[in-house]
Amino acid sequence: GEGACPADGDYAPCSASFRLAKVVRLETFVPERVSAASGGDVEVTVVNIIGISAGNFFAVLTGRDSGRVYVAGASRDPTNLPGDNVITPDVVLANFVAPPWEFGEETVDVRLNFTGVDTGNGKSYFDALTFSFDYYNPEELRLISLNPTTGLTTGGNLVFIRIGNTVVSSTFGLSVVFGDMDECFDCVTEVKPVDFGVTGIFLRTPQVPEEGEVEVVIMRGVDQVVPTFRFLFTVPCDYQGTFCPSLGPTYVPDLEALRVNPPSTSDCLSKFCLDLSGLPSPDVVDWSPKGGPTTGNFTLSVTLDNLRASSILQVAATFGGAEAELLGIEAVPASPKSVLTLLVPELTAEVCPACLSLNDNCGTLADCGVDVTVWSTLFPQRPASLRFEFEYYPRFPPLIRSLSRGCALDRPQDCLLPERSVQVGEEALVFVELSGFPAAPLAQRHVVRAVVNGTDG
Repeated sequence: GEGACPADGDYAPCSASFRLAKVVRLETFVPERVSAASGGDVEVTVVNIIGISAGNFFAVLTGRDSGRVYVAGASRDPTNLPGDNVITPDVVLANFVAPPWEFGEETVDVRLNFTGVDTGNGKSYFDALTFSFDYYNPEELRLISLNPTTGLTTGGNLVFIRIGNTVVSSTFGLSVVFGDMDECFDCVTEVKPVDFGVTGIFLRTPQVPEEGEVEVVIMRGVDQVVPTFRFLFTVPCDYQGTFCPSLGPTYVPDLEALRVNPPSTSDCLSKFCLDLSGLPSPDVVDWSPKGGPTTGNFTLSVTLDNLRASSILQVAATFGGAEAELLGIEAVPASPKSVLTLLVPELTAEVCPACLSLNDNCGTLADCGVDVTVWSTLFPQRPASLRFEFEYYPRFPPLIRSLSRGCALDRPQDCLLPERSVQVGEEALVFVELSGFPAAPLAQRHVVRAVVNGTDG
């Protein structure tokens, strides 16, 4: 540190500043494997290092005595700020050429030596880092890595295999055998190069009858294209019957999450369970149109809230008892809403006597209740029951059958003979007989308007 602190033994107050020392460390090196026949370039990333140039690096392969291998180049990472800020470490990229390895396939230790200048005090220093990489035999087929090494007996797990020296370049003709099961010709989903001399193979595991470790062989015809490897199948967590109910009486499996992102291990994870007590209830927030003719056969859009379209399993809807056909389910972007499209059924007196006038088979102004039942992965044990009102209009257009004066609605027997004229300035009660017009109860007379020469009657 720097400051004006006194010598030992003097306890007078003082102040000083200190600079945190940084630990030089190896971040990455690529590739992790080099051909023993030809050798190859290796790039090393070192952090928390300052005052370095290519001449300050050299590497020594210590697996067997091979002498010194000078680093071909070293430079600062252009994305990193220079200086000795401990929050943003100084990054140096160095590369050296690993020579051909006459000893064949072997793991080799590498000691990376370097010297530099500490810009904090101007003094030079020496340091070294050690790591290992593999030489491989380019003549032999080899399995480089397998991830993951376990899966579920229910199948569906994606496994990524890195293979060296394979002639496979596509999924054509590839089959996979898991243990004693039959060949699977659609288990390999993708083949692509991932590095020089390295091919990546993606395969989807099938459903197997029991748990346990099995041998896996990938073939093209009669030729084996991947070294035999072992894969462990385990029984998945029982979210439905055991695990989720154990968290509480309101917990159920999140079937949507299990479908979209199925677990790859047998571990029981609470993220795949839903607490129904914390979920808002589904609701009908809009529908269009609000009504229509009793003949039906037109579409109706119903907007549901708090119900994702992807979670809906089944929908049943009835209009006054008449079943509607579900034409489609759409999601509302960036929203928990969904839209149902229904084909409105015909409404008859036989289906819903209360919805129609039995005398002339006309609709009434009384609304018809629409019941919608939705089964969803969000609540698999109990469907949601929703209801809204829909207004059926008359089957036929309304017609004026007669006009009468001098009577009241509640005493039509007092009506005079049909009379269609009223003197100017005279006010009179007029009885209008209609057909094909909804019957309006007295409580709903406000919804019926009579306009006489532009003036409300």
